[in-house]
Amino acid sequence: MNVGVIYVATGSKFIAEALNSAASLKEKMPNLDITLFSDESVKAECIDKCIVIKSSQNGYLDKIMGMSQSPYDWTLFLDTDTYICSDFSELFTLPEKYDIGVVLAEHRTGEASGVTWDYQISKDSNDKWLYPIVNSGVILYRKSSKINNFFSDWFVLAKQQMQERGIKHGDQPAFVPTLHKNDLREVILAPEYNCRFVYPVGVCGTVKILHGRHKNLQKIAEEINSDIGPRIFHPRWGLISNRKLKLLKKIFFI
Repeated sequence: MNVGVIYVATGSKFIAEALNSAASLKEKMPNLDITLFSDESVKAECIDKCIVIKSSQNGYLDKIMGMSQSPYDWTLFLDTDTYICSDFSELFTLPEKYDIGVVLAEHRTGEASGVTWDYQISKDSNDKWLYPIVNSGVILYRKSSKINNFFSDWFVLAKQQMQERGIKHGDQPAFVPTLHKNDLREVILAPEYNCRFVYPVGVCGTVKILHGRHKNLQKIAEEINSDIGPRIFHPRWGLISNRKLKLLKKIFFI
């Protein structure tokens, strides 16, 4: 199958961020094709092609538009604030069975822009529990009419929600109900493929994709992968290894 990675970046800040992420990807997987969707023509060694799109003046809606136009049969979409720690080619075996792959959202309760959410009481339009709650920063998907319908529905709902709330950010609140509405075969990926290290996160195995902003992402990658056993990474305290967890258990529970 024709496989590849896409980024969607409009504006110089996000273009630069996407190129930094793409450079880390090319270093680990030099033969993987990378396409950048942008509102300006960009040439860089770390990307294979740039597709110029007309910006809607809303980067979140541009993201959905770009994803719907992927040139690949099997696509991995990456937010611009990602960093590739290791080869993740095993992901591209999943679209043989699934339409879409995502990681559980780490921020499943909270408040932002006057909107509160709690995944344990979230309901869809049919009063059914909305679960799982997933993050839209790393998305694996296969091209099909079903996925095209999904992107169309997602775009419409995201635009509607932002207009109703008077905000210009937030594709994720519309992502989850749209995912539940559409008849897609979904697979939940492990947090090692979308590691939101800006929050306390538990991982096991090699973290392949970091997701978040930091002045030295390579240092974070080295620290979080200095151990591959069950461990916790805290954005302030750093890595708490399995050995440290066992020691803490002896201190506080025995």
